[in-house]
Amino acid sequence: MVFQLVYSSAATQDFWPQDIFDLVEKARQRNGASDITGMLLYHDGHFLQLLEGPEEAVRGCFARVARDPRHTSVKVVTTGTCKERDFPNWTMGLERIEDAWNLPRAWSTIFEEGLSVTPTAESSSAVKDLLLSFRHKVESR
Repeated sequence: MVFQLVYSSAATQDFWPQDIFDLVEKARQRNGASDITGMLLYHDGHFLQLLEGPEEAVRGCFARVARDPRHTSVKVVTTGTCKERDFPNWTMGLERIEDAWNLPRAWSTIFEEGLSVTPTAESSSAVKDLLLSFRHKVESR
């Protein structure tokens, strides 16, 4: 079984494209060594991220994020286990969302709330579907 954790947070500083790429490159190195994969969405100063792998490693990674002064309002959206990884080949996928309003309505409401999602079964499912849609988008390029 694979443990998954999805969280949202707000940035405490401006993240220019190079800042995001630098953050993700460091995460990819650390995640690769810890057998963690996942996906990070960034939009308008907010993060939404799915981490997956061994539970202890994922929880440790999330604890580092929660302590990181570049994040505030860190909130777990959902946790759980699944039979296989959703992002098996991605030590950390990244998508900067420039135009959230072109997303399907169910997903654009997530962005209206600044990627701050109230944890419910419905929102957790929508968030996971949103993250997976970007995996499919990238894989079809």
